Amino acid sequence: MLSTMFKKTGCILFLMLVLASVASATVTIRITQGVDSPVRIAVVPFLGNTSASTDLAGVISNNLSLSGRFHPLSTNRFPGMPSSQQSILFRDWRLLQQEFIVIGRMERLNNGGYRATMELYDVFTGQAAMSPVSRQVDSADQLRDIAHAFSDVIYQQITGTRGMFSTQLAYVVKEGASANEEYRIEVADWDGARARVVYRSEQPILSPSWSADGRRLAFVNFDSQGLSLIRELNLTNGQVRELVNFPGINTGPAFSPDGRELAFVSSHEGSANIYVMNLSNNRVRALTNHSAIDTEPAWTADGRNIIFTSDRGGTPQLYMVASNGGQIQRLTFTGNFNARSQVSSDGRYVIFVHVNNGNFNIAAMDLQTRDMRILTRADFDESPSLAPNGSMLVYSTRQQGTGALAWVSVDGLVRSNMPSIRGDVREPAWSPFLSP
Repeated sequence: MLSTMFKKTGCILFLMLVLASVASATVTIRITQGVDSPVRIAVVPFLGNTSASTDLAGVISNNLSLSGRFHPLSTNRFPGMPSSQQSILFRDWRLLQQEFIVIGRMERLNNGGYRATMELYDVFTGQAAMSPVSRQVDSADQLRDIAHAFSDVIYQQITGTRGMFSTQLAYVVKEGASANEEYRIEVADWDGARARVVYRSEQPILSPSWSADGRRLAFVNFDSQGLSLIRELNLTNGQVRELVNFPGINTGPAFSPDGRELAFVSSHEGSANIYVMNLSNNRVRALTNHSAIDTEPAWTADGRNIIFTSDRGGTPQLYMVASNGGQIQRLTFTGNFNARSQVSSDGRYVIFVHVNNGNFNIAAMDLQTRDMRILTRADFDESPSLAPNGSMLVYSTRQQGTGALAWVSVDGLVRSNMPSIRGDVREPAWSPFLSP
């Protein structure tokens, strides 16, 4: 049924299948599955962190827990509240089978800002696992930035992989009904906190996509005549400009890894094909030229190739073409629907929506061996977006009849859910690493 609809109605209805429809809300994330042996760690409340609005230790503990690779100790089991190495009774923490302990201090500065210092200790050796780390911010509203930065440091020190806690998510919100619908792009911390509206429209919005520097978002926005345009939002100054406004369908924007080009889909020459625009001079070149529907371009990490979805073989499958043009190669053969691809930061895996027997799941395929594994097992999982460190991906799913965000590690071992209080959460886009 899905493949028939894909053929008959074209890529615009295929994209409407994954139309973002979320409501701004406070969210609670729930771990549904973690690794078998997560790192046992205690994050002690920071000395001096009593009157500020953000509990640094609480955010750090939550971040590590949500990654699925750590098991923070509950504070009601703490044998003490040390704030210096001398005050840590390592024997007591060993009895609780803790592997690491995090302590810290926070102070208020004369200019109204805050400085915090974090220390990480190996409980078994009783020695510092790294040098103390300090961060400073100008206001209490930025304290979560410190907590995320400390979480990144801890994660990298223990796992050897760069942390993703200082990154952000972009997604689309639909609110209202019929003639009163409003669509918004919101940007939030990776865990959904501190959501803010960055763009509003009375017309549908699709497919937000981050630039490599994290300063711009490209997205699809319909006009009052129902035509789809590709626009770019500058997150620094809020300015919006039109990038692609050809007649027909324009969709699927994707910035190149170097930020100099934009891949997109357009039907202005007939059928939907993949194009690339040079953002410095707006020159456009065609990558595909086929009577079938070619859509959803995704760059490989080195920028040399573009993976896209096409029904040229009868059902939607993934194909790859060099970013400067050339021979097209089919990548997927299992399942009757494979789409919405994204390539891992190390270039090893392609993540995509895999449909078999009517079930939407997220899958990963090794680009070298072509081995594929299913990462999720719900009935309607879609819109995968990878963390910039390649360790996890966020995607849209359904829980109790409503849309929600969920996370899964690329090995399928770590899973967590983020149900929203209001509305459906769809079309998440995970940011790249952001500059401090």
